[in-house]
Amino acid sequence: MSRPIEKPAAKATTEEIALLVKLARLDPAPAQFDEIVEAYGFIQEMTARLHTHFDFSAEPAHVFTPVKF
Repeated sequence: MSRPIEKPAAKATTEEIALLVKLARLDPAPAQFDEIVEAYGFIQEMTARLHTHFDFSAEPAHVFTPVKF
């Protein structure tokens, strides 16, 4: 059963992306920043498709066994 793909609430502005880049302590060249702005729209679309409506008990904390590594 598939669910409908949700659209992002609103496309991020260049100023919002600049703030995110600054908070990440990145210092991209202008050409790199333009690429980040272009790619961020695709990232928003992909994250909107992720299923995040899991119940808290869907993944119990004891699933990870570090001994197997």
